[in-house]
Amino acid sequence: MPKEWTDKIKAQEQQKKLEADKIHNLPKEFEHQQQQQQQKQQKHTDKEPMLNVGEKILWKNVIKRGFWHRHVEWILEITTQGIIMEDGVNGHTTRLPYSELYDVVVTNQHSTGTGYHYTMRTGMYHSPMTNYWGMNQWEGQQIGDLIFLDKNGNARMTWNNMVSPHGIQQLPKAEMKRFHK
Repeated sequence: MPKEWTDKIKAQEQQKKLEADKIHNLPKEFEHQQQQQQQKQQKHTDKEPMLNVGEKILWKNVIKRGFWHRHVEWILEITTQGIIMEDGVNGHTTRLPYSELYDVVVTNQHSTGTGYHYTMRTGMYHSPMTNYWGMNQWEGQQIGDLIFLDKNGNARMTWNNMVSPHGIQQLPKAEMKRFHK
């Protein structure tokens, strides 16, 4: 066999080997890309604001927006030492310690949900033999805004459209009582 043919065959074999290596390494590259993307996504969800020594998170709510590309919009937290609100878009964090907090007020409260009602009537016109049967069921939840007021009555922080606002309101109020003793 002439030397140029053997060189050509060797080059083709090396090319096939390189392509096989690429195909073999594709899952590793894909896995690496997925890990990088997950780290970027978890950057906001797993990120804890810097807590003071002995401070613990009592309640946390991560508000996400978007259907296909979900992103963190706000991180709301109630801790043992204050209230924290972090903007997930630009990373700005607002802290409100209990020493500066005077009251927590619920506004714009309303109920949402679904209701069912069924009525059955027997009898004719205004007959005294009229029977009524009904069923009513309501499945709903309370929604409202929480406003955190300072000692001068100024709104320092507002959380909009919170589910069960009175339950959330009780956490900082209890901590304020403990803190102001």
